[in-house]
Amino acid sequence: MKKDLAVEISFFFITLAILVFNLWSFLTGKTSFLHDNLYWEVPVFHYFAESLLNGYLPLWNPYEHGGEPFYPILGVPRLFDPTDPLTVWIGGHFTHNLLLLTHWARFAKIIITLLGAYFCIRPWVKSLPGRVAFFPILFLSYYAIGSFRQQAHIALFAGIPWVLFYFQRIIFFDDKRLFNWLALGAFLGLNWQFYHFAPIWTLFLFIGIGLFSFYREGLKRLWDKRLALTAGICFAMMGPSIFLYFTQDRYVFPARMLPKDYQTRTPLRSPDNNEGGPESIVSGVRIPYAAAYYSGTVGNTEFLLQPLIPDTAYFVDQTLSVKWRFYADCSAYIGVLTWALALLGLFLDRANPACRVWGTCLFGMGLLLLGKGGAIHQLFYGIYPPISAIRHTRMLMPVALFPLLLLAARGWEVGRLSLFPSVKSMFGALGLGGALIFTMREMNQDWAWIILIPMGVIFYVVFRKDSGTDKFWAVLLGTGVAAGVMAPNHLIYFILAQISLVLFLGWQWRKLSPWFLVFFLFFDYHHHLKMNRPLYGTRASPVEHMGIPLDAQKPVFPETRVPYVSDWISDPQSIRYLSVISRIPTAFSTPFAHPKEIDTFEKALKAERWSTFLLPRTYFDLIHSPVSVEKMAKAFAIGSSTLKFNGPKGNKWSREVLDYNPNHLTVRVKTEQDGNLFWSDGYAPEWRATVDGKAIPVQLALGHFKAVAVPAGEHTIEFKFVPVFYLLSLALFYLVFFGSLLWVPFFAFVKGFSTVRLPEPVPA
Repeated sequence: MKKDLAVEISFFFITLAILVFNLWSFLTGKTSFLHDNLYWEVPVFHYFAESLLNGYLPLWNPYEHGGEPFYPILGVPRLFDPTDPLTVWIGGHFTHNLLLLTHWARFAKIIITLLGAYFCIRPWVKSLPGRVAFFPILFLSYYAIGSFRQQAHIALFAGIPWVLFYFQRIIFFDDKRLFNWLALGAFLGLNWQFYHFAPIWTLFLFIGIGLFSFYREGLKRLWDKRLALTAGICFAMMGPSIFLYFTQDRYVFPARMLPKDYQTRTPLRSPDNNEGGPESIVSGVRIPYAAAYYSGTVGNTEFLLQPLIPDTAYFVDQTLSVKWRFYADCSAYIGVLTWALALLGLFLDRANPACRVWGTCLFGMGLLLLGKGGAIHQLFYGIYPPISAIRHTRMLMPVALFPLLLLAARGWEVGRLSLFPSVKSMFGALGLGGALIFTMREMNQDWAWIILIPMGVIFYVVFRKDSGTDKFWAVLLGTGVAAGVMAPNHLIYFILAQISLVLFLGWQWRKLSPWFLVFFLFFDYHHHLKMNRPLYGTRASPVEHMGIPLDAQKPVFPETRVPYVSDWISDPQSIRYLSVISRIPTAFSTPFAHPKEIDTFEKALKAERWSTFLLPRTYFDLIHSPVSVEKMAKAFAIGSSTLKFNGPKGNKWSREVLDYNPNHLTVRVKTEQDGNLFWSDGYAPEWRATVDGKAIPVQLALGHFKAVAVPAGEHTIEFKFVPVFYLLSLALFYLVFFGSLLWVPFFAFVKGFSTVRLPEPVPA
């Protein structure tokens, strides 16, 4: 093994050890993550893992809304990703603790994603210190800890580095061997899960613009007959999404259940999680722009400066005195030093066409982050389908920052920089910083992007004949000053920024070894990781506080149903899918607030509730129907048996449950007269039934439940939930993915992967 490679591998394990040390309480299940990860993913993954450990797929959910399909939400937290079932399968040999498996799956997904990011960045930097520097940048920074607050951060970004890794081999390194096309198609297809396809195709939009503008030779390389193979693999893996697309009208998405006058209201800038009425139900995947504008969450100008500020996560430490009370889903910190390296790559490595392409992506994604009410989000919303799937633009922060890291990789390779800014640089910096501060303080964020037009004109006029050095100093000082003004703690920002610049200039002046930069990055990001410890390391899991068994349990037939599951610690948000994690069948989602005050079916029916992700249309229609409260409570089997026999008065009958799991029920029924066996479990067309082995139709009963006709006598009745087309599409998804990747090592190693040296990018 070469010495440089040994050092590189050693630093990787050092970084991994630092990460594991900080996450130890999380990895051992003593603490849990916060916010949406807790409210959404823990219950969903809990049920997913328990089902797999019990030997069946989690297709049906008997706990929420009187019974509903479960498989439509599997793509929401990206559970089609092989990382999750493999973690359950492998981890299940060591523990059946569902909380541990949830945490291990999150950690595994982070590591696999960040390894892909490192391999994608690595070819662009030759020096050993430059390669090593990206271990702390990736593994100890926002890319690791961001997912502990919002599950969508890692879900939207996972897979993108692997896609770009193979894409850039074809485009920039002219490596057209078959394994690159196979792997590119497989990882593109992996992103066809709910709206997770949107980020990579949005990034491709800007990559395409950059290639067309600065590197058309790369577009010519992409136009190859093997592109058809890549496209075939990618679209063959669309099956689950296509199936769900055609079943979407069977569900109501609560975040799209809006007040009928929402177009005249001030935007919520967060989902409207109210299941109650009245609502204007917006159906379909591509919702109207007005609905997205009203209920989506957006980025803003502050988001563009937040990566330079180390202590913006005010929600973590409620005692922190914050001057600029801007909200962020997590602190997307990448540091002044990383930003400076990226600007070096952008302005001083212009001969490399990739830098122009990544610069186009960085600028385009920055515009997109400005969100609704302007910028390119509204412009492309109606004409570019992937963007119309992005309602929460702030979730794209890790995707938007990734081109910046690729530029930073090139920054390690440029020559010496003029150490002193010129008068023009200072003039440009004052204009840029002043415009950003003005935008944050005075301007409506919906139209903040307008300020970019005069800024762009001034920047072009002032610097059109100047070197990249002047542009570098103008942007670095301008954004740095604006970030310093908005920093919650000016002293911390000043100290870290000054150290970053001193080390940076010392390295440029050849007075300091680049290893000083590497060790500072380790210190900086480790400090940031520890500062954000409340995201993952200080809160014990409420699952344990509620007395819920953490080990996988065998399924038990739900004999009765309750209106709702009591919430925990009166948290105003509450755990969604609480009945799933509690294994208590309920009629309604968790009440929004003061759950202990709601102690009757009628009050729960009329309460505003934090929603689950999807509502079956039949359930929604039932709870909003004019049916009396007494009849509805009886239909939901509140406090009574979920299996009833409807027949003539005086009919004697009995039943015995022989076998049960959420997807399957076998019951022996004895009845003196003909009638209907009513099962107050939700209806779906994919339910099948047999009486003594003979198929019979499953009837929709009382609007949301199911029943079968049973003749007099003793009979064995079997119910099965079999979404055939979904299962076939899911099987095709995995078959194509693993089938494609199995050929990669053959074509890579047998055909000389280890001996072929990647060529340098061809200058424009």
